[in-house]
Amino acid sequence: MRKLILTYIKFWWKSKNQYSVHSPFVYNLISKCFYDKTNYSAYKQIKIYKKALLTNKNTIEVTDLGAGSQILKSNTRVISHIAKIAGTTANRAKLLFRLTLYFQFNAILELGTSLGIATHAISLGNPEANITTIEGCPNISEFTQETFK
Repeated sequence: MRKLILTYIKFWWKSKNQYSVHSPFVYNLISKCFYDKTNYSAYKQIKIYKKALLTNKNTIEVTDLGAGSQILKSNTRVISHIAKIAGTTANRAKLLFRLTLYFQFNAILELGTSLGIATHAISLGNPEANITTIEGCPNISEFTQETFK
């Protein structure tokens, strides 16, 4: 953990801001997308969706196709715990929204839907986009499809 903190401090110390970037594409991406401080109404919708998941006390049987959870040991999990531990953070969801809004992608492929927090943010960024999202666990996939409806 200490090494990670030291690496971050070194990066922060040496890093530049958007004005040191020479490429117009990268400069625009950084200044108009990454550093965009606009308070979009979609942020509230993302927060409402995640809050609904965080208050959902229903349980679901999970088929874990990866290395397994280090935190949740049982295959029967509460939706709110999955949203809290495995769900996309609010800041990442906002970034995905801004990236989708900035680039206006026509087709999007998402691997690992989980409860669909990121998918929801992406769909708010461009409602016209064709989003294909894949989730390995059939029960989580079914739950998320029902939630999206």
